[in-house]
Amino acid sequence: MSREYLLPLEKLQKQVSKNPLNTINPKYIKKSWLLFKWVVQLFLIVFIVFSLTFFLFNLIPGEPSLISEAIQSGQPEMVLYLQQLFHVGPNFSLLQKYFFSFKDFFSSTMGYSWMTGEPINNFFWGHFFLSISIGFMALAISFLFGIPMGIWIANRKNFYGLFVNALSFVIAFSLPSFILGLLMMIISVKLGIPSLYFNNTFYIIFLLAVIMSIPLAFGYARYLKNGIRREKAMTFNQFSKMQGKTNNQIFWKENLLPSFYAIINYLPLLVVTNLFGSIALENIFSVPGSGTMIVDSIYYYNQPLLLSTITFYTIFIVISFAIRDIVLAFADPRMRYKNEVL
Repeated sequence: MSREYLLPLEKLQKQVSKNPLNTINPKYIKKSWLLFKWVVQLFLIVFIVFSLTFFLFNLIPGEPSLISEAIQSGQPEMVLYLQQLFHVGPNFSLLQKYFFSFKDFFSSTMGYSWMTGEPINNFFWGHFFLSISIGFMALAISFLFGIPMGIWIANRKNFYGLFVNALSFVIAFSLPSFILGLLMMIISVKLGIPSLYFNNTFYIIFLLAVIMSIPLAFGYARYLKNGIRREKAMTFNQFSKMQGKTNNQIFWKENLLPSFYAIINYLPLLVVTNLFGSIALENIFSVPGSGTMIVDSIYYYNQPLLLSTITFYTIFIVISFAIRDIVLAFADPRMRYKNEVL
């Protein structure tokens, strides 16, 4: 090829190399695209859940308690003021109420409580994070007991041990949390231990965490046992034995870590169990958490509080799915190489 044809080609290559878009690693583009899709999915799910909660709530007949009290006390000016503040009443259509509810949720106040007239942002976070802290405590307790139990069961070969594990797993999962809560309430009363949150705060928080951790611990044990047995059945264990490694070395260095992938997959179910399992338990022991807020908001016809609580439940669950995927991508080389994103 003559020089006159090479010169334009060299210039073109220089121009392409100088273009900043060509210096971007495609791996980062894929990561950014996945992050963008995750954010879009989060907003889409939140929008759907918020809309369903709003329209289902409006099927329930009723009106805010503050407006009912103002009507009964003969204060028409206060009624009009509260209707404008809460965006309710005959002057607002259903779509207008929906628009204002969505707008209020993303405002600094998160709307106003229909029961007290107080901005929801003033009291919401303390109740919500109380439930989250109980959930994290339950998570720690379930790990503390569930993982050693799963390892111990996986290394047992007798039939009775496996049978007891399977039976206890079924019982722990099928028994509702509020039944365990009522049972612990009765035991506490019989022993003379204060069984309400305001009388014995730390004991009640710890008790709720223990109750919520029972099904989770048995779930960890079962999933971990199945994972360990599956890893032990893999062909590469035979090659490790041929290299002179002992069974203990193979188990602790090669079998145990991949067995945890099943538990990581269990994370979103754990979050759902903690959040919704706390609803009944918090009401039994009078714990002022998010579960109590949901029940009170339905009972006292408090739409903004219900929308806020359900929406943040949804956000927390979606984030748990994202954390599950990220942790699996880092921990499991098979998923990392398959997705080529981390």
